[in-house]
Amino acid sequence: MPHRLNQGYAWQVLLFKQNYSSPVKDLRLRLVAFPGVVEIAHTQPLLIETVAGKLLNASDAYALTAPVPNVGEYNLTDILPKLPTTDALKLYVPLSSGQQLVLNISNTVVTEWQWLVTEID
Repeated sequence: MPHRLNQGYAWQVLLFKQNYSSPVKDLRLRLVAFPGVVEIAHTQPLLIETVAGKLLNASDAYALTAPVPNVGEYNLTDILPKLPTTDALKLYVPLSSGQQLVLNISNTVVTEWQWLVTEID
């Protein structure tokens, strides 16, 4: 496994529904780092680890059309229903340097994400 980087920088982490006019709504997770701090490897998936050690891969929605190197967007449509509703997660963000940056997502945030799936249309 590549070296894990943890430098304490702030990130914007946003889960949202895409394609509101379509019967199937894609769930996307957008990760935004401060410009110039990291560059996301857009050909690599986002690795999601549950507290129980389950690993899931989210495909990169920006693989071919990344707007800027510090922004990543991942498809969580099929992944979110497989995640526990009340446990914290670790996100392993692939960087162009070959390292992975670890983002810890609290259980309260994961619970809010589950509400997006079950209660908000």
